[in-house]
Amino acid sequence: MYNNDMTHARKVTNQLLESIDDGLLTNKTVLEALLKYLSEDQVAEFYQSLVDEGYPLPKSPRADVWEAAMESGGLSVTALSNDAGTGLWDK
Repeated sequence: MYNNDMTHARKVTNQLLESIDDGLLTNKTVLEALLKYLSEDQVAEFYQSLVDEGYPLPKSPRADVWEAAMESGGLSVTALSNDAGTGLWDK
């Protein structure tokens, strides 16, 4: 199903997708594993890209931190992390 020429280079990605299709893994299991694997900055960038693409997601409670960081040229894990008590997912 996922093995056409365009996706041949994504062999492991396709294996994960097929494992989901075959019922060996759930969407939730894969999503949780990926979110735990990615840095907080990567998750914040991913979330923002979904918002920017028009997905019906709430604006992050910490969008002000995101916008200020982007204007200043970068993100800070401290500014976005839950450990600092001001993270994206506090609300």
